[in-house]
Amino acid sequence: MRFKEDFFEGEVREGFYVRPIMKRCWAAELEVLEEISRICRIHKLKWYAGGGTILGTARHQGFIPWDDDLDIQMPRADYERFVHYACKELPKGWFVSNIRGSANQSQPFVCVINSRKAINLDQKFLKRFHGCPYAVGVDIGPVDAVPDDEEERESYRILVGAAIDIGQSVRPDAKINECSDAIIGEANDLEEICGMTFDRNKPIAPQAYELADQLSAMYNDTDTGYYTVAAYYHSKPELLFPKEAYAETVYMPFENTKLPLMSGYEHLLRAYYGDDYMTPIRNTAFHNYPFFKNAEEELRRIYDEQGKDFPEEFE
Repeated sequence: MRFKEDFFEGEVREGFYVRPIMKRCWAAELEVLEEISRICRIHKLKWYAGGGTILGTARHQGFIPWDDDLDIQMPRADYERFVHYACKELPKGWFVSNIRGSANQSQPFVCVINSRKAINLDQKFLKRFHGCPYAVGVDIGPVDAVPDDEEERESYRILVGAAIDIGQSVRPDAKINECSDAIIGEANDLEEICGMTFDRNKPIAPQAYELADQLSAMYNDTDTGYYTVAAYYHSKPELLFPKEAYAETVYMPFENTKLPLMSGYEHLLRAYYGDDYMTPIRNTAFHNYPFFKNAEEELRRIYDEQGKDFPEEFE
């Protein structure tokens, strides 16, 4: 992708100073998104901006100044096909994290990441990603059908939420017998309701996220009038979208490119952020902004050990 040279300069947006290194991270994330888009074009897969990226597109025509990531969404069928193709067709060194059933699954949706190293100082990597030395990724949430019946829909939300809650509440390596009584009880309830059994000899979190992903998709073969991204719906029941919201695709400016949005994107923004979603409210706490905080400390240590000054472009 091409960026104007002044894109990488620090600037104040909405009263918030965006560091030059964050601009490089943004550019790197857009490069990852371009690769995702390439695979989708080849295989005729649909994707849309998702999460805070929708808000950034509508309100800022780019990143929310105090945000540090990109989110997209795909209809479940396209999502499953994308994961299949991406695992084979992504550039060397890239990977798809959190694939359902993987031993280290840590969330109920995948992320495309451009490096297996948290810090990558290879010159080809730095050139490819506009001087960003950190691994960056794009989260991809599957869009699933939910029941029309309110009671059935609420049961679905609670069930998916219970599985996600287990994954979020335990250490990544914790087995069931190492968890609190509340988590053990929740796991037992899920086993009874779903007619399955967690493996007591393996960490519970990846199994819980795998179950959450399976449960999220269980109504996709039925004719319903509503959709959601279940990974967020469990804690935000207002994130429920009529089928008509996905009737068409609209393209809107985002930094130096354009992103596809579902035609009913305003419905999502009102549901998630309220009617005044166009009024900026600064919040850097949600993602522990910036995402590279710990990696930056490690990068400084690397340069200190080598007796070198920390590069100005990383400041």
